[in-house]
Amino acid sequence: MRATETPLTFPKEARRPPAIRHHPVGAKRMRILRLKFFQPERTAKLQNDILMFQQHKDESLYNAWNRFKDLLRKVRHHGLDLWLQVQIFYDHVNYATQMAIDYAADDRLRKLRLEVT
Repeated sequence: MRATETPLTFPKEARRPPAIRHHPVGAKRMRILRLKFFQPERTAKLQNDILMFQQHKDESLYNAWNRFKDLLRKVRHHGLDLWLQVQIFYDHVNYATQMAIDYAADDRLRKLRLEVT
């Protein structure tokens, strides 16, 4: 190939197969699999565990955060936005941990909370 020639390019659609979730049959299969492996009762219980998360007495920030992330991993289809995950965690840790988070975040979280309320 000469330097002046350009290689053949294909549209992006031709390079990648379409995602399963955009295909009507694939979407139906995904719903069936989700209901089979993630029963609604189990999902509701795990989502409730996430929403009612509470830091244990004498639990470090590191351990509380890892426990919260483990809850999120148990139900990957929780549908909670990142900002809501952070807010749930921040609201359900003790005051000393909140101060440590504020210090690490240069007080940005507390300022955001004051603007919202």
